[in-house]
Amino acid sequence: AAAMPHPATRSRITRGTVAHPGRGGTAGAATITVTRGDDPPLADATGCSLRQAVQAANTNAAVGACAAGEATLDTVRLPDSVFLSTSGLDDTNVAGDLDVLAGGPLAIVGADDGPGTIRQLRSDRVLNVVAGSLTLERVVVTGGVATGVAADGFGGGIFVRAGAQLTLTETTVTGNAAVQAGGIANGTRMAGDTGGAVRITASTVSG
Repeated sequence: AAAMPHPATRSRITRGTVAHPGRGGTAGAATITVTRGDDPPLADATGCSLRQAVQAANTNAAVGACAAGEATLDTVRLPDSVFLSTSGLDDTNVAGDLDVLAGGPLAIVGADDGPGTIRQLRSDRVLNVVAGSLTLERVVVTGGVATGVAADGFGGGIFVRAGAQLTLTETTVTGNAAVQAGGIANGTRMAGDTGGAVRITASTVSG
């Protein structure tokens, strides 16, 4: 697990074997391709947004026009850019930030020829890893804001909850702000919250 939440350093690299979900298959795994860059309600069936894709992975069921996820591994493939614009506070992925739940391991992967950008347009963080595991590969996470009290003020870019897992590979977290740890917060270190497991390889975290 990472240390006490703090404004993240510009670059931190760890050695070791890192899975590359975007560069190979896993038996029983699902691939969900994002086909629209906006942020419609989950019930909208005119395309597959990133929020809908994450919800399909969370629930292992089809959401909107997104294919159903699987319990083994879900790989969500990003276009060049998507934005989040649905206001609301919840930990169910309906609105606000993207909430990753325990539907099975989730990988969000940018294109082979360049990163996919996830941009938050509202006053909320970008990603909230509530449970399970999230891998970001060739992704830019930006625009997140966490200005609330207690846990709501941690991790403008990404917040990792107790027991959850986050892996970054060839990913940039930048242009985010928070009361504590603008880029990534691994737990709050309050009331026994020791966070989860964070692994960062060939990536930059600057805010």
